Amino acid sequence: SAPSSYGIWRMGSLGVWQRISPPGLPASVRRFRMVLATSNNNVLYVFTQTPASYTKRYTSFSSSLSLWRYTDDGKGTGKWENRKSWLDSTQINTLAGYAMSLAVHPENDSIVVIAGTDAYMSASAFSRANDALHLGGYPYIVEPGRLHPDIHHLEFSAQKPYVLYAT
Repeated sequence: SAPSSYGIWRMGSLGVWQRISPPGLPASVRRFRMVLATSNNNVLYVFTQTPASYTKRYTSFSSSLSLWRYTDDGKGTGKWENRKSWLDSTQINTLAGYAMSLAVHPENDSIVVIAGTDAYMSASAFSRANDALHLGGYPYIVEPGRLHPDIHHLEFSAQKPYVLYAT
């Protein structure tokens, strides 16, 4: 069955955990990917996958995705921005959360990469529909220099911030 309690939490002053989940966070989220921007520790991105049917979460790829940006005000009452309109404007697929990744550029918190079967990069942190660059995935062409579909992890290089690794 679906989890009865989940969400996004932040440790506040005196070591007390405070729930900061965005309003509208889907019920029964199966998979979360979260990345704190290293260039601005007040910015957090959250990418979620919710199965269309929780009882069939391992046998069906049908799912709903959400993407959020949180800007912390230091008091736990930060601002959430829903970036789902971008997800709805593309064909991104996470294979029921199996292939799901998120990365934020180490020097610019508006350069965000999201991946599933395909990888996309946005210089506006996916704030506008259809503004992302397709980095690879499908259609898959077997030749050097092509990104294989089904991306499980993304990581920007700390030494060379314009290098992105994908697995």
